[in-house]
Amino acid sequence: MGRLWAGIFQVWLQWLGLPGAVTIAQFHGTYFETVLPLVSTEAPLPDAATVMGVAVAMLGTFYISLRLPAWLVPLSYFLRVVCFIQATAVFFFAFFPHYFPHTLPTYVSMMLGSTMAFISAIPAIMGFTFYIFDLGLARKVLLTALIMSHLVVFAPLQYLIHVYVMVKGSLIFMPLLYTIFGLLPQVCCFIAFYSWGLSWPGHDERPGWA
Repeated sequence: MGRLWAGIFQVWLQWLGLPGAVTIAQFHGTYFETVLPLVSTEAPLPDAATVMGVAVAMLGTFYISLRLPAWLVPLSYFLRVVCFIQATAVFFFAFFPHYFPHTLPTYVSMMLGSTMAFISAIPAIMGFTFYIFDLGLARKVLLTALIMSHLVVFAPLQYLIHVYVMVKGSLIFMPLLYTIFGLLPQVCCFIAFYSWGLSWPGHDERPGWA
């Protein structure tokens, strides 16, 4: 998985025209070895114009969230959460930009490591929460494989978008990307597949193929 991700990052960094190289780091655990790609691409700290522009965009988004119709209340609250998180980033980078402790390479490594741990835990999670239902072993294994395969492809593309946004827009977007668009979309993908699997008919409701 780690070597596949490294190859995906190397190809897409070139296609996107982003600087930096991709190397592979090996971590020796108690029972097995973990391989993770290391991306050397750096993102700049935001300048005053960027901070001001993001602040204006944030205020505009907050205003829009107040003007949305009642049937879009969930979207309205989501936009307000986004504005709150981005407001904390604007405040921090407006007054303490050089105290920001994270870099883009460490962020990518941390997120890929967290995703790898999540994917590795999916068989156990499914075993305790999905395999207890009467759906047939083949379907259970199939759904588990689908979830893991989807996340293996989804995760590097997701974090490539993060890299692109921060290289082009600066580190001011890292808190928002980490909080809202990091592991949360992956968990949502898992829940979507899980819900789909629970909609399958059981042994007593279908012709029977597993």
